[in-house]
Amino acid sequence: YRPPMRGCSPMEAVRKARWSGLRDVRITAVTPRRVVVTGRDRRGLDRMTFANVRGCPLIRR
Repeated sequence: YRPPMRGCSPMEAVRKARWSGLRDVRITAVTPRRVVVTGRDRRGLDRMTFANVRGCPLIRR
């Protein structure tokens, strides 16, 4: 038995970033407030920041 995740799991943030078009996505930072992932798009390196709450809403691209 595992208790449910209350915040944004890092794997969910990676999944959302890949769906948004990033490739080679990596988790850069996880804090109590945000999850930051980096990856590549057509223009080069890019970073996406998700809120560390249920559903992983996008804060900044």
